[in-house]
This record gives sequence, structure tokens and C-alpha cells, in this order.
Amino acid sequence: MPGTDAQEAAAVVAGELPDWPHLAELPARGPGADMIGRAMSLVAEVSQDFAVEASAGRWRRVPVPGMDMRRAQCFLADDREAAEQHLGGLDRPFTVPLAGPWTLAASVVDAGGEASLRDRGYVAELCRAHGEAAGTLAARCRRLFPQADVVVSLDEPLLSAV
Repeated sequence: MPGTDAQEAAAVVAGELPDWPHLAELPARGPGADMIGRAMSLVAEVSQDFAVEASAGRWRRVPVPGMDMRRAQCFLADDREAAEQHLGGLDRPFTVPLAGPWTLAASVVDAGGEASLRDRGYVAELCRAHGEAAGTLAARCRRLFPQADVVVSLDEPLLSAV
């Protein structure tokens, strides 16, 4: 969604999109608010082997999670809190978008600037950790909306390129 205010985005979702309640993404807030930063912050919670940082407009693998990962986690927490405030008591499906593992592997580069997609071991471990991260995200959203069916929507905009 356009904009940078999580509360405003959640209010728009609640008021203008009542048939499609979902967790808004606001990439205009900067690194960590985009789909790649958000997803990688969740995967890095599973294993710090997946820590990344924003570097020259790309996401680059780093040894330990840093400021960009913390920022992404804070943005996601703000988005969940705003959704809870504006959609509290939700009793219908709630969609949570999440970048899929192939898009992540194609979007993250190693220290040498090579796409992580070329590293089969990394991709295999990323897929495993991504599944666990998606489950964690769904569980967090189920706690917010216990009466809703939480649906994690895997977004793979780079799948055809992969």
C-alpha cells in the first residue's frame, strides 16, 4: 500500500476493503518495510544464518542481524498492532502476505554480490526456515484474531525469472 502510517493503512483496510481483511505492507517506510526485508526478518528469527542488510538498493547476507532486521521486525509488529486495533474481533479469513522463498533467494545476494539463488545449500535451508517462519507469523496473527482463519499468502513475483 502507499503511505507510511500503519494505523492509517489498517483503517483503510478495515473501512475500504472489508471483504479482504489483510496485513498491509508499506514499503515507502524504507528498508525493512518492503516484502523482502519483512520476510527475511522472520526467517532470520528462525536462524541468524539468514540475516541480511540493505546495501546499495539490494539485500545482502551478513553474519549477524543488525539494524535493518530490527527495523523490519518493528515495522511488522506495528503493522500487526494496527491491524488488531482496526480489525479486532475479526471472524472471517485474514490474509497475511509473505514473500516466498524463491523470490527471497533471487533477491538476496552474498558478500560477493552473487544471487543467493546460485547456492543450492542456502536455498534448501532458506526454504526450510521460511516454512517455519511462515508458521510463526500465522501463529502470531491467530493470537490477534482467534476467531479468524489466518491465510498466509506466499507472494512469488520473481518466480518466472527464477
